Amino acid sequence: MKNLIKLSMLLLAFVIPTITNAYVIEVDGIYYGIYGSSAVVTNGGSNLDSCSYSGNIVIPESVTYNDTTYSVTDIGIGAFYYCTGLTSVTIPNSVISIGEYAFEGCSGLTSITIPNSVTSISEKAFYYCTGLTSITIPNSVTRIGEKAFYYCNSLDTLNFNAVSCAYSWGTPFDNRISFINIGDSVLKIPAYFVNGLTKLTNITFGKSVTSIGDYAFNGCSALAGNLTLPKSITYIGNYAFSGCSSLVGLSLPKSVTSIGDYAFNGCSSFAGNLCLPKSVTSIGKQAFNNIATIEAVTCAAETPPAWNDLAMFTANVYNHSPLYVPIGSERTYMSDQCWGQFSTIIGKNMNDEVQATGISLNQSQMNLMIGGSAQLIATVMPDSTTNKVVTWASNDPTVATVNANGLVSALGVGTATITATTTDGSNLSASCMVTVTEDLSDFDNFLSIDDMEAFHGDTIVIPVKMINEASIISFQTDIFLPEGLELLQEDGEYIIDPSERMTRTHSIMSNAVSNGAVRVICYSSNYKPFTGNSGDDLFYITVKVADDAEGDYSIQLKNTLFTTSTFEELTAPDIAANIHVKAYIPGDANNSGTVTVTDVVVTSQYVLEMNPQPFNFDAADVNDDGTITVTDVTRIAWMVLNPSQHAPLRAPALWNNGDLMSGNDITITAGETRRVSIVLNNEMDYTAFQCDLNLPEGLTVNNFQLTDRASRHAFDVNTLSCGKIRALCYSPAMDGIHGHEGALLTFDVTANGDVNGHITIDGIELVTTACQTVRLDAFSIGVNNSSNVNELATGKTISKIEYFNLAGQQIDSVGSGVTLVVTTYTDGSRSTSKVIR
Repeated sequence: MKNLIKLSMLLLAFVIPTITNAYVIEVDGIYYGIYGSSAVVTNGGSNLDSCSYSGNIVIPESVTYNDTTYSVTDIGIGAFYYCTGLTSVTIPNSVISIGEYAFEGCSGLTSITIPNSVTSISEKAFYYCTGLTSITIPNSVTRIGEKAFYYCNSLDTLNFNAVSCAYSWGTPFDNRISFINIGDSVLKIPAYFVNGLTKLTNITFGKSVTSIGDYAFNGCSALAGNLTLPKSITYIGNYAFSGCSSLVGLSLPKSVTSIGDYAFNGCSSFAGNLCLPKSVTSIGKQAFNNIATIEAVTCAAETPPAWNDLAMFTANVYNHSPLYVPIGSERTYMSDQCWGQFSTIIGKNMNDEVQATGISLNQSQMNLMIGGSAQLIATVMPDSTTNKVVTWASNDPTVATVNANGLVSALGVGTATITATTTDGSNLSASCMVTVTEDLSDFDNFLSIDDMEAFHGDTIVIPVKMINEASIISFQTDIFLPEGLELLQEDGEYIIDPSERMTRTHSIMSNAVSNGAVRVICYSSNYKPFTGNSGDDLFYITVKVADDAEGDYSIQLKNTLFTTSTFEELTAPDIAANIHVKAYIPGDANNSGTVTVTDVVVTSQYVLEMNPQPFNFDAADVNDDGTITVTDVTRIAWMVLNPSQHAPLRAPALWNNGDLMSGNDITITAGETRRVSIVLNNEMDYTAFQCDLNLPEGLTVNNFQLTDRASRHAFDVNTLSCGKIRALCYSPAMDGIHGHEGALLTFDVTANGDVNGHITIDGIELVTTACQTVRLDAFSIGVNNSSNVNELATGKTISKIEYFNLAGQQIDSVGSGVTLVVTTYTDGSRSTSKVIR
């Protein structure tokens, strides 16, 4: 391999005219090729086996030879080729380019600084520099050639600022690398940019990048969190992010038009919604395959994007994840061979997108102990913003990391900045400074407060807990509340109530102090210790939330001291908790200020697209999943019946829990009406359900009725704007659906002509009596014209058709097994045919 490279270099020397016309000089042990007024550092001759350099080399900005001064402008082709004894090189600010193979094979070179004057680093410039541990690439560099750092296996520090043309960095580096911003002047991320770089943890793109080349980030398995692409991106190449198995989310800008083959294949940690903007016109082969946990897919284009392979997604996504498309485009997507594989396709209004105008965090500063964690909450404004997803990043993961949900974990002593950034194209951000100190285990005694939710105008009681290894007889602490929260008083005294952990001899007092806090002091006149030590409630503070409060508010307890039963004074760490204040009451769908049966009704009307007014979407979305369904209707009914209790826990929706909704196929003639039953066979106990009916052309339905299984339930149907018929069933009294098998809903179908097709029932959502959502697979009821299953005599007119099973019992339609079809004609004759299913 080495001899082939040498041969190619020698050939290059003969095809570049400037080299053949140059002459070589030597000044202070360094060889230069002279080209006009410029000097280019060379290897000193054409024999590449004999390296002329070792040790530390300092290249000057200019050299003087025969009374003529030349500016040193370049490191030439193969200048230090396989100089294994070279340990360091100082490159002057006059150098603008580093040539091909310039430092190839310099295994003794451990570090190098490239000056701001350099604009180009050519192919294989540092190829096989196996001892190189760090390198800084300045902003001035606009081009990095193919394999410039290939096989730099010891490289653990890469300060990278800007580049507009690059290929492969070679084999994976040994330490995790986090890129700083790719400069705004960069237009293209080229093919094989960091292909196979398994230690890359995150990257931020400049706002001018228009395309990402093939294999650019392929195999970057440590690239984590939510991937946010700039709104200038139009093209994502083949395998661009394939195998990025740590990515959990993806935000595609509205500028993207084309997604290449296998572009996101194997991003196996993806766990959210995938939104494809209306600008996307083509998607390559298996672009999103081997991703099993996409919750929902939204495709905003009215015309289904062209595809290159039927396996764009996995079978699990096709079968279990709903596809949201523009209202009116449902049938177009259903009839598409690829997109039609989705079992559930739902129309959605795509024209009401609102972009973020601001973002804030619940805390701007945070103190943690090593091993501790805390939740940051990002609030995106306005509240009507369509896409509120943010990405999280830490500037020093050795001190503190943050996951995709904003949970901060403290790892080492120091400070780190945690930043949340919007993903809807507005690119807004907010930060929190995290200070990490010694291990929390050093503090065996401390107070704690849990995060809470409240509503504007609320009065809330906040428990303060104490965990203590020592026997504690007294404590003091300072309570800091932000503007918008007020510690309530009664008869001039702050309302701070003791828990059962305090004895009758404990006294608790409070007063406002000069640092802006309310200081709480508690002690026992006969030195009795507090009971317990497990972290149970110690005392309670009563807080009034301002009428105009909204968002996140931090309550802090600082300067905490404990006194032990041996009169030792102990210091406890400062703590903080977040109070998330909502500007509405969950469940108050009609903004009346209270949750009543009216809210149940208007929420059900919204589910059925009956446009109730007024209607508060956020208040009605009580399970906070971004959609209004029968689950929200049921939860509001529960809240009406249980006004003094907490709402049920927001358990994740269950898919395919073993329960089944189904229906039998029917055979029908033109003008005929048939009764159809939807059957529910269930192990779990349900109180509500909704489903959507998609009808074939020529078929109409009416006379929907619940069976006795739901005799005490409210029920309604409505035709949606997309043409589907939605059925909604719930119980304001939270009654359960009776039994565990049999028909649940019946309706009549009438054929307006010859009908052959299917009634598809999708969007099936049931709600358990514990208010948990259960989603079932879609199913179809076959609809056949009776003339297709009967052998009719030519010229005869049918009078009636009857169906019998093998037991001689008359049935409504063709069933499973063997069905006898008896046709009676107007001339009195009859014929019998057999249908086997």
